Amino acid sequence: MFESKIELENTELPVTEAELTLFEEKHNIRFPDDYRQFLLSRTGSLVELWWFDSIDDEGYVFSAELMDLYSLTEIEELWDVHLEQCRSFQEDGGFPEPECFQCIGLAAGGDKLFMGLNKSYCGKIYLYYYELYPDFHLLANSFTEFIKMLKVPDPIADQEE
Repeated sequence: MFESKIELENTELPVTEAELTLFEEKHNIRFPDDYRQFLLSRTGSLVELWWFDSIDDEGYVFSAELMDLYSLTEIEELWDVHLEQCRSFQEDGGFPEPECFQCIGLAAGGDKLFMGLNKSYCGKIYLYYYELYPDFHLLANSFTEFIKMLKVPDPIADQEE
């Protein structure tokens, strides 16, 4: 079972190992083990609000709200849509090899979280943030590392703003 600080609502039936394997065979991929365990344990939407920090090439840090981490069903439903988005992002510049990535989640403002599925990108988590970055941005070297970097909002900092 995937150990995580993230709590999910139990609104869906968990995916089975057989369903996950069938999905991977259909798309000729293999998810990293930590992400496979998450998909096998994911049964609903996020219960709490989570944030993550991102740092651009010039050292600018900003926080983004995590809206959702997709279920296997959602990834399947959006597979072709996200592949086309990757191809269009590549045309805009800065997005490498579209076929190596798939969207696994959503940040505030419609920004997308992608996972590298093969080559040197495998297992890494990226953000495509339209407004601040005209390109793809590495967030974490693994799904586990991404989960560990999630934080709850700081109510004191929110009151100061």
